[in-house]
Amino acid sequence: MEGLQRRFGLNTSVAIIVGTVIGSGIFMKPALMASQLGSPWLLLSVWVVAGIVTLFGAMSISELAAMYPSTGGPYVYFRKVYGEGFAFLYAWSCFTVQNTAGTAAIAYVFAHYMGVFVDLPEFAESTVASVVWNLPGVGVILPLENIGEKSMTVLLLVVLTALNYFSAGLVKGRRNACSRR
Repeated sequence: MEGLQRRFGLNTSVAIIVGTVIGSGIFMKPALMASQLGSPWLLLSVWVVAGIVTLFGAMSISELAAMYPSTGGPYVYFRKVYGEGFAFLYAWSCFTVQNTAGTAAIAYVFAHYMGVFVDLPEFAESTVASVVWNLPGVGVILPLENIGEKSMTVLLLVVLTALNYFSAGLVKGRRNACSRR
């Protein structure tokens, strides 16, 4: 059988979405937001409004999925609704920024909390302060600061990328073996 196989059921899909929201949102955002907003009611209202906007987005995507039931997700919907150019820009931005940044952020949250349970290696303050990048329009960057968390983030991304790559190859190999019969 050629093409992508539908393997995720309702439970798996819900687990992935809930895990992504909790992993990237709940563990890191509330403390920062609470410190900036200063009011628990304002914080809750921001989360409620964001939830409503997300619900509208999900309903819009599900409506488009019902209208255009084919593999490809938002790329297919944008191609049908707005044309090839817009769909290409969307796919390119997902490939280069959106998906990669989201994955890196979740990996960083994992590494940050891993540092709570495991002593990750760190450089001495003098070593951290010896390498400083002052970028115009960006500010001061200390690339050696929190090197343990950064290294754990990179390691996690490399391991998960390798697992994804090889598991996709195994599925492809199994599919090809089945199609030869």
